[in-house]
Parts: sequence; structure tokens; C-alpha cells
Amino acid sequence: MSANKNLLSGKKFNGRHTTYLDDAEDLIKTLKDHQEIKTISLGEIKSLRVISREKRSVKCSEIQGGMLITFRGFNGRQMIRVYLVDQGRYGEIEGIVLKSL
Repeated sequence: MSANKNLLSGKKFNGRHTTYLDDAEDLIKTLKDHQEIKTISLGEIKSLRVISREKRSVKCSEIQGGMLITFRGFNGRQMIRVYLVDQGRYGEIEGIVLKSL
């Protein structure tokens, strides 16, 4: 993973962790460009014991003010908190997230 390529900054990003998994690039770009998303907070990247080139997955959970996305890539897992402008649009944003894989 290239730290420069995957380093994020800007008004939508906050938190101590500003890098993301290579596999999550499309998801992060989709979230960043969506007007209903107020803030994106990237969590710590956890390495996986088994590296798999066959499976990526994403799970969404509703939290107060937004959603918690658990992204599993080929060699790591990352939790991403996304805060929405309107919590009522959760279902729409969840659909967009699931389609981004």
C-alpha cells in the first residue's frame, strides 16, 4: 500500500487515521463525491492472517447520525464511519455502498 496514494485530506475527512486499503479506493471515492455525506472517519487498518484474492465484502450498520461500514479487502479489514446530512437517507446510501463493490 502506498501511503502517498492512499492518504486523504479535506473537509469531509477527520480522525487520526487518514489512509485506506487499496481495495477500498472505489468505495472511498464514491463516498467522498456523494453530496448526502457530511463526514468520513477512517478507522485503523487490521491485517488479515490469510490473504485471499477471491473475496471482498462490505457490511453496513446504522449508527446515530450515519453508518458504520466494515470493509474487508484482500489483505485487510477497515472500519469506516460515515456521517450523513439526513439520517433518513440511510437506505439510499447503503445501496450505493453495496453497489460500489
